Order: sequence, then C-alpha cells, then structure tokens
Amino acid sequence: MVTVERLTPVRLRDVWADEARDFTPWLAANPEHLAEALGMDLELEGQEVAVGPFSADILMTETNSGHRVVVENMLERTDHDHLGKLITYAAGMEASYAILVSSEFRPEHRSALMWLNSITAADAGFFAVEVSAVRIGNSPSAVRPDVVVDPMTGRDR
Repeated sequence: MVTVERLTPVRLRDVWADEARDFTPWLAANPEHLAEALGMDLELEGQEVAVGPFSADILMTETNSGHRVVVENMLERTDHDHLGKLITYAAGMEASYAILVSSEFRPEHRSALMWLNSITAADAGFFAVEVSAVRIGNSPSAVRPDVVVDPMTGRDR
C-alpha cells in the first residue's frame, strides 16, 4: 500500500524567527522563489540598500528588461508602515516594480496596491505576494509564495 502524507501548515516564525536577520537574507539568497511565482527572471542587486537614511530590504533586477525591482518583506499581516516603506523605496530606487511580501494581506492594503496599479504605467507596477510554509510529515519546511495582486494580469485573488 502507498503511504500518502498531508501537507501541514508551519508558522513562518518557526521557519524564520526574525524578519530582518532570518527572512530577508533567506529571500535575498533565494530569488528563484519569487521569480517563479512572478514569472520573472530576478537577480539580486543588493540587500538593506540605502534609500536616504532608510534601507530597502531587497533590491533586484529583472534581467530580461533591466528593470529594478524593490522588495519589502514581513512575516506578519500587512501594515501601513511596510506599505509606506515599499512606496518610499520604490520611488527612491526608481524601481519599475515593487513587491510587498507578507503572510497575510489586509483587504485595504490589497486594494491600495490595486489602485496604485490602475494609475501606474504599463511597464511598472505593484505586486502582493502572500508567503506561507508547509511540510510533509517530518520533512523540512517548504515555502509557498502566492501572488495575490499582479499588475501584469490585473489579478486580485
């Protein structure tokens, strides 16, 4: 008989205890997870990149177009602070694309990103990516990025 296991949700804080010291470096070192979910070819340009007196979590380049991509990430539910940082960093880095990565998007923040996309040029935009983690049995955790706002498709899950 074949043994079939179930996917078990894993708390993000059990995978990455600290956002700045664990999650951001992991995300920067593993751009393929975002790249695959977004359908982009992403290459790391820098981590904790200065924008005036502030620091953008991650700066990438979309290699097919050469466009800059700024990433603001968090392990918790979205908040105004991180959404504001994303906009500030995108402007300061002259990024074409801005990606907010979070465990859960408040409807108001999803709506704000959709609105920004509606007034943004066709070759630029804002993404919302919900990240979760799962495991099978006693396996290591696996990340599951889910694009919930996509300026290229107009997607709003």
